[in-house]
Amino acid sequence: KAKSFDIVPGQRAIAHQSTLVLKDVPLFYFPAFYKSLEERPRKSGFLTPNVGNSSRRGQVIGGGYFWAINRSYDLTYRTQYYTRRGFVHQADFAGWVNQRSTFDFSIFTAGANQSLNLRGGHIINLEARSEIGKGWEARGELRQVSALRFRQEFTQSFAEAINSETHSVGYVTKHWRDYGVNFVAQRNVNYQTDTPGDEIVIRKLPEAQFLLREHQWRDLPIWVSLDSSFGLERRTQPLFQTRQFVQRLDIAPRVSTAAHWFGLDLAPSFGIRETSYDSKLVGGKLSGGNLTRSARDFQFDLGLPRLSRVFLAPKWMKAGDKVKHVIEARARYRNVSGVSDFRQIIRFDDTDIIS
Repeated sequence: KAKSFDIVPGQRAIAHQSTLVLKDVPLFYFPAFYKSLEERPRKSGFLTPNVGNSSRRGQVIGGGYFWAINRSYDLTYRTQYYTRRGFVHQADFAGWVNQRSTFDFSIFTAGANQSLNLRGGHIINLEARSEIGKGWEARGELRQVSALRFRQEFTQSFAEAINSETHSVGYVTKHWRDYGVNFVAQRNVNYQTDTPGDEIVIRKLPEAQFLLREHQWRDLPIWVSLDSSFGLERRTQPLFQTRQFVQRLDIAPRVSTAAHWFGLDLAPSFGIRETSYDSKLVGGKLSGGNLTRSARDFQFDLGLPRLSRVFLAPKWMKAGDKVKHVIEARARYRNVSGVSDFRQIIRFDDTDIIS
């Protein structure tokens, strides 16, 4: 409710001496209240200030500013002051470079507090994507934390507080029919403890992947698939590190078929996996010798006949007058053999883990 309204259709409305009312109960008074009437409103301005209390950081007061740079870019800056921690800052910069490219960058920083033995640090997040053309697409995600302890001090969720990893990846990809090609650069950090430097860093720079999803061979009930990759890998951790570029070649073709027999769904498949490394572990130490791992994988899936029945729906269900209940039972047998040199394999990702 307001004493007067100043309205420009399609642009804005201003309520003078207005009161926010809920069921005739006044909740808040505004000397002037501004409301945009534009279809896509974007206006620079100060954000609503906030005040509060934190059991760990003390009383807090903060504010921010939103800058609508133009139709394609905007910047948001926020700062807060904690009586037990000092100033913290956060900036978000996002935009559309063109119709096919977009990005979103954010950074959070805080200074150190020597009296409370609290370190300063930063958290950086970046997401970007671009449609290059002719079916090619580029995507990237950057996650960087100066220290695990810093993130735990400022996290706002339980899931983030216990998450001890950061993943950064950039890749160029193209998919057509049943085929796919990826070129990947990746860096994963696994923090063992909150002690600086106690971390495992795994890097791919780069890795090329060629994929073939289940592709029917001629008109026969036979499907062929393939996972393959070649990359330059590196693993670094306290007291151990590989060479800058460890070559790894992995090829995994698979042949499968399917049949329906007396109400049973049968789906056997057979695959082999050949993985070649130019480095290995000997007695827990890195060796420059080559290593080839050969695995055979047989899998048999059995689907039993489905049992179903249609019932009259209870009155509280409004979707229809009948409901159907189906029971499906499946059994799977899988055997992987041929791998015996577990202690010699350097682990970079799930490709190296075959048990």
